[in-house]
Amino acid sequence: MSLSAHRSEEAECGTAHITARKLGALFGDVIIPAPNLFRAYGLRASEIAKSTKFNPKGTKRDGIFADQIGADGTTIWAAATSGHAAIAVHLLACMLARIWPGPEATSIWVELVTERKRALSTPNDRDSFNLSSITAAQICLTREQLAKWDASARAWLLTADEAKEISQKQLMLIVNNIGIPVNVKSTTYESVMQAWNTAMSTMDNLVAGLPQSVHIGAPLLGLSSWHLYPDMLVLGNTTKDVKQNDVLIAPGSLITVGLQDTKSGIDGVYWSLPLAHLRFYGDPVSLTSSTGSNTSRVSIEQLLQVALGTLLDSWITTAADFDLAAEVLVLMWDNIAHGNHNEELQTSWPSVLADAARVFIGSTGVERTESLQLMRSGRRRYASFLAERKDCPPPFLGLSICTAFLGVLRRDEDRIWMLREVASGFAGNAENMVIQYKHTTFAFGHSSFECATVTPSKVRHCGYERSSEGPSFVTNGHIRWIESGALPGARIRPKHLLSTGEDIVLLQSGSVIPCFQSGPGFCWVNVPSMFSEHFSSCDRTKSIQLQFLFGDPQVAAVYSIQTENISTINVVTLQHVKQAFARGFVSSGAFQEHLSNLANYTKSTGESLIPPIRKRPRAASKVRQDEDEVFEPFTANDIDRMLKTDRFPKSRSGRFMQSLRALATVVEVYKSLPKASVALRIASRPLHQSKWVPVLYSHLYGPKLPLGDLQPHVLSRAQTFACIAMFESGSFNLDPDTLAPVMAMSSGNSIYVAAPLLSDPWKKAQARKIERVIGNVGRPGIAMMIPPENPRTRVLEHDTWNCINHSEFDGTPEDCFQHTTLHLSFSDWEMPLDVGTHGVRDTEVFFLEAPISIHDRGKWVADLDILSMFSDSKFSRVDISPCSCAHGTSDAVHMSSDMACIDNWEELLESPVETGVVRAHANWQARLAAAALSVQRGHYTRVLPEHVCCGCFAQRGIGIVRPNETESSYGDDEEFRESRCDEDDRSDEDGGSDEDDDEDDNDGYYSGDQVDTKHNEQGDSGTHITPKVIYIM
Repeated sequence: MSLSAHRSEEAECGTAHITARKLGALFGDVIIPAPNLFRAYGLRASEIAKSTKFNPKGTKRDGIFADQIGADGTTIWAAATSGHAAIAVHLLACMLARIWPGPEATSIWVELVTERKRALSTPNDRDSFNLSSITAAQICLTREQLAKWDASARAWLLTADEAKEISQKQLMLIVNNIGIPVNVKSTTYESVMQAWNTAMSTMDNLVAGLPQSVHIGAPLLGLSSWHLYPDMLVLGNTTKDVKQNDVLIAPGSLITVGLQDTKSGIDGVYWSLPLAHLRFYGDPVSLTSSTGSNTSRVSIEQLLQVALGTLLDSWITTAADFDLAAEVLVLMWDNIAHGNHNEELQTSWPSVLADAARVFIGSTGVERTESLQLMRSGRRRYASFLAERKDCPPPFLGLSICTAFLGVLRRDEDRIWMLREVASGFAGNAENMVIQYKHTTFAFGHSSFECATVTPSKVRHCGYERSSEGPSFVTNGHIRWIESGALPGARIRPKHLLSTGEDIVLLQSGSVIPCFQSGPGFCWVNVPSMFSEHFSSCDRTKSIQLQFLFGDPQVAAVYSIQTENISTINVVTLQHVKQAFARGFVSSGAFQEHLSNLANYTKSTGESLIPPIRKRPRAASKVRQDEDEVFEPFTANDIDRMLKTDRFPKSRSGRFMQSLRALATVVEVYKSLPKASVALRIASRPLHQSKWVPVLYSHLYGPKLPLGDLQPHVLSRAQTFACIAMFESGSFNLDPDTLAPVMAMSSGNSIYVAAPLLSDPWKKAQARKIERVIGNVGRPGIAMMIPPENPRTRVLEHDTWNCINHSEFDGTPEDCFQHTTLHLSFSDWEMPLDVGTHGVRDTEVFFLEAPISIHDRGKWVADLDILSMFSDSKFSRVDISPCSCAHGTSDAVHMSSDMACIDNWEELLESPVETGVVRAHANWQARLAAAALSVQRGHYTRVLPEHVCCGCFAQRGIGIVRPNETESSYGDDEEFRESRCDEDDRSDEDGGSDEDDDEDDNDGYYSGDQVDTKHNEQGDSGTHITPKVIYIM
């Protein structure tokens, strides 16, 4: 089996091998033989391990993590080299890892070992003395060994799931749609042993070509854990024949799934066990876990389908409306995109939701089934993923509120259309309704209220010039009552309205009195004959009062002569919203502003919720006698302090909007983490409660502040690690402030690495960016790797004097560090992180001290803290513009006499008096190591680009430091601009967020970096010397 060197060593003669042999010896007598299963499983594991896509080899590009790269097949190879019993034990490890989280699975292993040892030490009737049993009963396996055994199997599952993605997805769609228990045994030992043997027996027969019928969940659990795929016949309301065509399964093999427990309410195969070894204190903890929840992992794209289901729950009445709601989301995003060509909006949360909606709309077959299952689970099980129901805004992102819907429409005609569409749903009552709207002639600044019919009617008219009492003839259509006047263009508008097919009736000014001037409705003075005919119950000789139904009285609204038995709840439907966007009636700018303000809507009324900032009591000494109030405004510090203590009210819809923005942030983070999966149970709690989400408080200051923004947050490195840890585990809500020193994180089959560790130090990699590599560090749980507090450096011996030359720099770019390598090691120091649980035995998240070491020809040089270099004021990058010169080597020699070469590590550890040049051309690992070590030694370290004209560099004398010279004498050529240290790294450590961290928008290179002349370094001799300048070439 193709494994990395250290994993092969661990599996063949390390702790994993010892664990495999001990477990095989313990359980060898109680497991059934399954030769067909063992052979097929071995072939499948080898097939996956041979794939460089899923089991890559560490290369120079992987830097310090090259030894950790690759699929974790440690337990497989350890089992394969320890006998058939050990292979069976590995298969059980995969079963437990599939359905139980790590601590629970480890607790089950502890109980299995304990009970098995007790059984072996108890003589039976047939054989009172068995030497092998007595020997096996003395086997000692620590909880740590069992946790590592489980962690390796768990990591292998993730890799194998990815390698067999299509077949595994088809299988899990079936398994997770069947709610049946593994078995009904009441004790942990009996239940596990029965499930283990039943699963192996069934699968062994299937591989051999013998059809099987299952009525319990154990065989299905084994099937989902071992990546072998027989054809299936699923019985139920409809019979499904699923063809997998696995070449490792003999022809004719078929597994028939019959019994389904529809009353359990649990998705997938589930297992209920009492766990006696989970906590330090207390009775056994009875827990239930299933394949469809606790250990289920999905891609970010699949998680977005869950979020869609959560979002659209209030939009729809049945799952059949998912397509319509998804189409509306796409139309909403198209409206924003067409009205704004800012490319940054492509990462906004409306864009993210629209992309997910497009995926759902375009899905077919298995993908369609999977998307529907995920969306339904979002409605049903994960309804609070974005916010609790009470904290969600009104449906359709607030557009179900009639006033909000009217506010985003472009023109009067669009609003009239919308009101007519909505009113048409009132059937017979619509003929008793009329629309009043405010028309503004912007060219002349004139506004007036006009009226329009809701439904077409038979009316008498004679053209727009007649008055309300003039002669008429009968027609069928809409009527518009508009104000007559002497304004310029007053005759043009009626003609335009007539061209639309509506009849026009001119009214005298003041005939229509708006609602907010005359009470709960509007008053129509001197009702025209057409109106009185239309409303036959009115007395035409009197003014009439119409009652408000819905809309915005100051913009456009529907009124009725009677309001009894008319419900105006949820009058705006999803179809209305779709039509408005599809017809182009929605203003892009107004809709964006509506989304920005949505965080401040109250759910009950739809009004803007911008609570006033209350004043604080003024000190008695500051109160004048003539003052009525003894209050003064809060200062910024007051507000900040009270925000942290939650003394200000928070907008409920703001929590929902914060979750949407956080969701867009997660999508942005995972763009640089290809093929990374997340725990589905992350959707069990509101996303806005995450500690890594920057807390913004626009509801205190008005709707224009960033809480309503559409863009994702820009996270610090610590916030990004906290985000990944939360989605990786599905539950751990870590405080980013505690993760400031973290440089990498290992979990499952992934190592998440700070990008600067994997690139040349001159390249300004995104300091916040995290990259993913396939592999792990072989520890259970989540290991947060941090550097040692005071990295060690080799002390030069007296006999190294002949290795130090410090030759004059001749301008030649060479790589004198070809034998330099960087290595990651681990000390014995670990420290658990608080994850909010108490009394559990296992450490699930912990700091792991991980020194990064320089080795030259296999000899240790120093340990490094690389990330701290980028935030050190002594580190900078030099940006040299391209030149077109004709410098030769002899010119460079003459002009660089004030610079000394550093061609080995001894010459850097005992740095030259002159300005030094580390020659590690085109060797990014050596350049990174040299820069970090130079900064640790207290030198001002300037990294040159890989391709630089050494002649130009030496000729201009930039950065050449002679004894006792200051930075001001370095030179100021514009083509040589110095880069200060990464400001973003500094702000990361301060907990900076996107609101106060704009330096990422530039290239990070600029001049004017000042040397701290007060800083001295402690030399090897113990004397203080002037800080030196070291260039990294």
